[in-house]
Amino acid sequence: MEQIIKILIERLACRGMELGNIPPYIRDLANAISFYGHGDVETLNTRLQLMGWHDFELDDHTLQLIVAILKMPETGTPDSRYTLREGVSMEFEDVDIT
Repeated sequence: MEQIIKILIERLACRGMELGNIPPYIRDLANAISFYGHGDVETLNTRLQLMGWHDFELDDHTLQLIVAILKMPETGTPDSRYTLREGVSMEFEDVDIT
C-alpha cells in the first residue's frame, strides 16, 4: 500500500497540491464519496468545490488511486470488506516521497 500512497502523493504534488493539503483533500473526497456515492469525476469535482477545493481538479486516474487506497486494509492488499468510511481516517504523514 505504501507504494500506491507514494504514487498518489507524487501525483497530487506534481499537479500543484501542497503536501499538507493532501490528507484533508482525501478525507473530504472520501466523505463526498461515502455520502453522495461514487458518481463521476465531474460530480465529485463539483462536490469538492462546494467544500472549498477550488484550486484542484480531480481526474479519473487520481480518483482510482484514492479509491484503491481507501479500500485497502493496513496489510496492503485490496479487500472489499473495507469501506470508504474506515479509510477516511488514513493519514500520509509517515510516507517519505523523496
